[in-house]
Amino acid sequence: MAKDDNMLPISGKYLTSSLKSLYSNAIQQLISDLGREVTLTLPPSTSGCPNCEFLSVAGRSIGRYDSSNPHVGKPYNIPFPDGYKCPVCRGEHEIKVKKLGVWRATVVKNPKSLKYEDYGVLPENVVMTKMVIEAWNDITNCSRARIDGLDYTKLSDPVKIGLGNEGSDLKFINCLWKRVI
Repeated sequence: MAKDDNMLPISGKYLTSSLKSLYSNAIQQLISDLGREVTLTLPPSTSGCPNCEFLSVAGRSIGRYDSSNPHVGKPYNIPFPDGYKCPVCRGEHEIKVKKLGVWRATVVKNPKSLKYEDYGVLPENVVMTKMVIEAWNDITNCSRARIDGLDYTKLSDPVKIGLGNEGSDLKFINCLWKRVI
C-alpha cells in the first residue's frame, strides 16, 4: 500500500476520450505524412480461368479458347488451338490470382528497444512498422512485405497498440520484420 493513497492516479482521470482522440489523430497524421508505402503479399485467391471454355459439370477446361475473354494480352489472354491445353490454367480451369495489400506505415530501421540476440538477427536487417488497425487482416495473413524496395518476412506477430487498454483504444499495429537475404 502506498504511503499516501491520495497520491495514486484516479482511474480514467488522465486518459480522457479527448486525449485518446488527440493521440490517435496525431499518430494517423504521422503515418499519413511520414509513412512509407508497404506492400504486403497476401495468399492468392482462386478464380475461374478467363482464357478457356469449360465443362461446368467437371469444372475443367474443354480445350477451347474463349474469345470473349475480357483481358488484353498476357498473362490471362493467350489464344491457343482447339484441342490443346489452355496455356493459362494448364487445363484445370482454375488460376491463382496474386493479391497484394498496400498500406502506409512509419518505418523504424534497427529499433533500439529490441534485443537482437534473442532473435538471432543483425540490427541492420530489422525494421519495425506502425500501421493503422484497418490493416490487421492483411498484416496477419501476409507472407511477405516489400518496404523501400526490399523484401521482409515477419520477425514477430503483429501487436495491436494504442493509448489505453480497451479494445476501442487499440488503433494501430506494430510489427517487426526481418530482411529476406
